[in-house]
This record gives sequence, C-alpha cells and structure tokens, in this order.
Amino acid sequence: MTLPAFSEVKDYILFALAIYAAVLSTWNLRQSLFKDRRRIMVTVGSALPTYDGGKVGNTWADLKATNLGQRPVTVTCLTFELPQGGRLFRMSNGGGMPGVPDTALPAVLSDGQFARLLMSYREIGEALIERGIRGITKITPVCEDSSGTTHKGEAWDVDPRELVRM
Repeated sequence: MTLPAFSEVKDYILFALAIYAAVLSTWNLRQSLFKDRRRIMVTVGSALPTYDGGKVGNTWADLKATNLGQRPVTVTCLTFELPQGGRLFRMSNGGGMPGVPDTALPAVLSDGQFARLLMSYREIGEALIERGIRGITKITPVCEDSSGTTHKGEAWDVDPRELVRM
C-alpha cells in the first residue's frame, strides 16, 4: 500500500484548515462582543439576624445585583417586580436590617462587585396585601442600570400572608 502524494491530499488539508480558521474567527468575534456587554446577575436569598442569647430576628429578603462583566455598570434601581408589571419599593424610611447597610443607589459596580438591598418579609407581605394580592404569587428580583436595561433574576413564589407572619 502506497501513501497518496501530497498533491492529492493538499485540497483536503486546505479545506480543513479553512474550516478551522472560520470557526476560530467566529468564536473570537463572539467572545469580544460578549466581553463588552453589561452583564448583571440578580439573585434573592434570605437573611436571618441572630442576637445575643440565641434570639433570632425577623426574616429579610436579601436582593443582590452582581456585575459579571468586565466593564463597570451603574445600578440605579434594585427591587421586586410583580407579575402585573408593578414594582415593590421600600415603604419605610427606617432602612434595612440593623447593622447591614444597603448599597446607596446609584452605585457603580466593577467586575465582581455587588449592590445589596434588604427588605423585611413582613414589609413585602404587607405591600402585596395592600395591592390586593392574597394568594401565592411570583415576584421577580430586578435591577435597572443607567442605560435603562432591566436585568431579572429567577422568580420567587411567595404567599403574602405567610410573609407577614415571618
């Protein structure tokens, strides 16, 4: 068995090299476009303060907007959005959870930094009940940046009556 001459396989090698170059160019273009985008991850969790003597305080919703991109992003709004399109904002001037300050907005976030807002479960439940929502509903953590883009987190199923009791 003899090996084919280079002139016979030259076209196949050049074709494979051209395909490889096209895929690599497309990948590099995608990466460069993706790098310059505003990328904010919005999450919600729970915070439960503990005090001396093992006492536990009221439960708080811990909203965070984290900059995942390489460019700085200015966060102008951090709150919950209702299924009907309205938004929930803090009702009292008392601030957030004692000892844990909220991030003053607008806030410029560089890569990896986050903005935080703490809202009491009771406050969220009362606001939902005032809007006439008494059953289980979905509220979505949202963050708005200075360009007007809204970034949304994963929806959260809540029962307003249960939140008021927490």
